[in-house]
Amino acid sequence: MNELTAMVLRLAFFALLWIFIFSIAGVLRTDMFGQRRKSKRQRARAMRAAQRSRGGMNASANDYPAPAMAGAAAAGAGASAPPAGSGAGYAPAPQRPHELVVVSGPRTGEVVALGTGAVTIGRAEDNVLVIDDDFASGHHARIFPQGGIWYVEDAGSTNGTFLGDERVRGAVPLAVGAPVTVGHSIVELRS
Repeated sequence: MNELTAMVLRLAFFALLWIFIFSIAGVLRTDMFGQRRKSKRQRARAMRAAQRSRGGMNASANDYPAPAMAGAAAAGAGASAPPAGSGAGYAPAPQRPHELVVVSGPRTGEVVALGTGAVTIGRAEDNVLVIDDDFASGHHARIFPQGGIWYVEDAGSTNGTFLGDERVRGAVPLAVGAPVTVGHSIVELRS
């Protein structure tokens, strides 16, 4: 084997070694920090696609599917901006939801029938919706009815509960179709 061949083999091995090191670093980053969140544009595009598959509610890239807000805009009522921390503009839905559906995550497709009591979500076995997700706390969130309106509330989780892009702080009104993120799972109310 001549010197040129040995040099080319060394460089190829060196490049392969660095590719391996970068792939290990990528896996470790994902394990430690979770998967990268989609950009707002990608999430809006995914929400519009989900709406079309659910029945064709109209939405633009700047608004999420909040049926109460869409109805107010169609009726000509000027929708005012929601107060800070109220859940990214989601208004309570006029129709009564009948089920909670896992739309993304390890339990995708699971449906929980809603009654008059709260639905607790987390990894612990005593929750109504048990999610096998390392990024969910034992008792992560609670979805409950009060005065005919459904609310979502974080139960003191480590990673937080999100309604759309906004972190839930306190009890926040929950609209039908509004995405609630718990760990790596997303749930929605459906009527």
